[in-house]
Amino acid sequence: MTVVVLGGHDRFESPLRSFGRERGIKVKFISKPSQNLEDAITQADLIIVVPSLVSHEMVRLAKKIGCHKCIFCKQKGLCEIKRQIELYLEKKGRS
Repeated sequence: MTVVVLGGHDRFESPLRSFGRERGIKVKFISKPSQNLEDAITQADLIIVVPSLVSHEMVRLAKKIGCHKCIFCKQKGLCEIKRQIELYLEKKGRS
């Protein structure tokens, strides 16, 4: 399973990768537009968007390509991003 986190502070990258390894998932952290952004969004199982810490262009792209798998995280802390991933994993485990 792959989770893409769009937006956030660069210092979130390392803790999120460790968090993902502990849970057996791959976490891709993207804070700036890049060439492989579209591929990352397309291949993701879950996209967490932090709208206050990401460009409008990236938000539009996430909505366009992966609207059915986007979670918009209005709080911008690391704990909230982790909580959203945990909630998704719990929900998926029940399905």
